[in-house]
Amino acid sequence: MSEFLLKHITRRVTPNAELSALISIARLPDAQALEVWTEWCQQHNLDDINWQVHKVLARIGTKISHIAPECSYQPRVEGLTKAHWTHSQLMLRASRQGLKILIDASIPVMLLKGAAASYTNSVATSRVSDGAHVMSDMDVLVPRMLYPKAIHVLYGAGWRCKESVEMSAIRWRFSPGVNVYKSPHGDLDVHHQPIHGAYVSQSVLDRCWQRAQIINYHGLSVRIPAIADQIVFAASHAACKSRLEDCSASWVFDLQQLLAHRDHQENYHTDVQADDLLNSACEFNQLLALRACIKYLVSINPDQHLQNLLANLMQPALGIFSYLEFNRHSLAPRSRIIARYLLPVMSAMNAFFNMRPSNSSSAYGGENKWDVINKLKPVKQAPKKLFALALPEECKRNQNRHEVVCRLPESATRLKNPRCYIEIESYSAHKGRYKLDIAINHEACARLNCHVTGQQQSNIIRFCVPITADIQIITIEAISQHTLTAQATAQQCHEWQPLRFNIKNMFIC
Repeated sequence: MSEFLLKHITRRVTPNAELSALISIARLPDAQALEVWTEWCQQHNLDDINWQVHKVLARIGTKISHIAPECSYQPRVEGLTKAHWTHSQLMLRASRQGLKILIDASIPVMLLKGAAASYTNSVATSRVSDGAHVMSDMDVLVPRMLYPKAIHVLYGAGWRCKESVEMSAIRWRFSPGVNVYKSPHGDLDVHHQPIHGAYVSQSVLDRCWQRAQIINYHGLSVRIPAIADQIVFAASHAACKSRLEDCSASWVFDLQQLLAHRDHQENYHTDVQADDLLNSACEFNQLLALRACIKYLVSINPDQHLQNLLANLMQPALGIFSYLEFNRHSLAPRSRIIARYLLPVMSAMNAFFNMRPSNSSSAYGGENKWDVINKLKPVKQAPKKLFALALPEECKRNQNRHEVVCRLPESATRLKNPRCYIEIESYSAHKGRYKLDIAINHEACARLNCHVTGQQQSNIIRFCVPITADIQIITIEAISQHTLTAQATAQQCHEWQPLRFNIKNMFIC
């Protein structure tokens, strides 16, 4: 059973045939690599490839120049590699300013994923691939308790995402983090935990911070995770995908690079690394993901070190309960649904037969997003008015964010389950669905989904927000339909702008 379950997760991390062929070019002899590259060129067009293929081509670009200097695709591959590398450097330089802002605010920072791997072992990187390591953003980790502060500090310095600052700051309760950007090139992915899926306990995060190494990153004192933790994080992200078709292959190069880190240590013992990996994988509940990734690496390169490592990782017994727990926090909707219904049955069986699931320090305490944030819909008619709220003159202006100071009478505090009725008027030339974030006392509490007709027509949107008696400030902000990055076209920037509106009426009901 365990072998069957492992095969299923291995299929999730296995790159498709298109990416597998490119990966093989990096390790095959020149003659065989040229055959694979020639066949790949005959079957694919560089105008139609996606970002995942671009990243792999950047890794093998140097070898392609060596084995196929006369290939018609070679100049374009070389040009694309240089362009992607240049964009990565511009992004890293601009994102460094975001790191400095956090550090100046006394917020510790840890680099993750590609940013950390690039500075871990440069010698091992050259052994695995001579190509460029391109990145679309910089992933950083901040302490969970300082995560809301980090978001407010970045927003205060002009960094943005498509959500309101209040909604982004509360994401630590139901999401690993949020992506913020600053034009033209700044792109930071700010996390409070290093992996997707299960909510990692604070004790595990504390040990991860203690194991991290302090480095000098262009004059800034930052941390990078321990080697074992980096390997586990890379495996976790490889296995965390919405569909089997969402293939990725850059993790293969990253994992090979990190595993090759042992070349620097003459007195290195394989068992020590295996024990560190096993401890880290169990702490973060990613042993299945790590097994699947190592098994794939063994399938493409049956190195004795990898085989010994896989054998060591296979020793702890994991049954279907661990498999369901893993898929319970998967991004794949079907896997989540199956695990959600089967887990209670398995838990009851475990309790009946006095069985215990695998020992893990990961606490599944993360909350569901819509348990934290109320999901609102417009109402057709206004409810009965109890207490009217005075609106300032600024509320009559069309803008995408309004803050209203609420002064409730003493009698309003005795209401049971009070609500605030809000009526807004908007003008939009683009038909479609829009979203608004609502915060009370600068803490996100609800999100409204609404539909506008477009064509410069006036749209009246009515909705009710559950409130508490101590309400002082209510904030309403329309968010953009998509993230407005530097790559967005002028037309997209115009169409994706958040809704501009004015407030016509507010009262307590």
